[in-house]
Amino acid sequence: QSELVLLNKNILPKQPPCTPFTPPASPVRSVVSCDDGAQIMKELTAIGDVGVIPAVLAANDNQDSHIPDVITSTDYSSLPQNLQLHVNALRIEASLGAMKQLLARLMSHLAHNRKGTFNEPVDYKAFGLVDYLTVVKHPMDLGTVKKTLYSNSYLSHEHAADDIRLVFRNAMLYNPPSHPVHEAANHLLEYFESNYTTIANTNSDRK
Repeated sequence: QSELVLLNKNILPKQPPCTPFTPPASPVRSVVSCDDGAQIMKELTAIGDVGVIPAVLAANDNQDSHIPDVITSTDYSSLPQNLQLHVNALRIEASLGAMKQLLARLMSHLAHNRKGTFNEPVDYKAFGLVDYLTVVKHPMDLGTVKKTLYSNSYLSHEHAADDIRLVFRNAMLYNPPSHPVHEAANHLLEYFESNYTTIANTNSDRK
C-alpha cells in the first residue's frame, strides 16, 4: 500500500493520489496509509490555529469526500492510536513553542531582570546564604527552565509554567517584601501570569 507522509511546518505541493515522492529535509513525524491520512486531514488543519501548521499530502484530488464530518479539533478518538499520539505531540509542541517565547521575554525583561538575576541558580555559598536550602526546598532558575524546555523534557506547558512560577515564588519566599529581589520577582510573576493565560486558554480549547 502506498504511503502518506505527515510533515510538521513545511507545506509541500499537492501530489497525485498516493504518488510516491521524496520529501525535502524536515522532521518526519510519522508515516500512515492514504486512508488514514484523509481521515485526519481536518484535525491536523485545525491544529494550525495554535501555531503548528502540519502538511498532509492529499490522499486524492477529492479528499473531502473521504473525511467524516465527526472529525473535529476536539474529537479524534476514532483515529488509530499512533495517530492520536501524533496529533497530541503536535499540540504539545505548539504550546511549548509559545512558552519559549514567553520565557525569552522573562529572561530579558529590562525593568525587572536586567542583570539576569533570575537566569542562573542562586549561588548561596558565594553570598553566604547559609540557610538558603533550609528555606527554599526546591531551587529553580529560568536558565534551568530553558534547558529543560529546549531539550523537550516538559510533557506539557503546565509543567513548564509550574517551574517558572517556582523561580519567582522562591525569590519571594526567601527575600522580605521590601527587598528589591522580592519586588522584582513579584512583578515578573504577575507579568508571566498575565501572558500565560492566553497560552493556557488556547490549549484548553483544543483538548
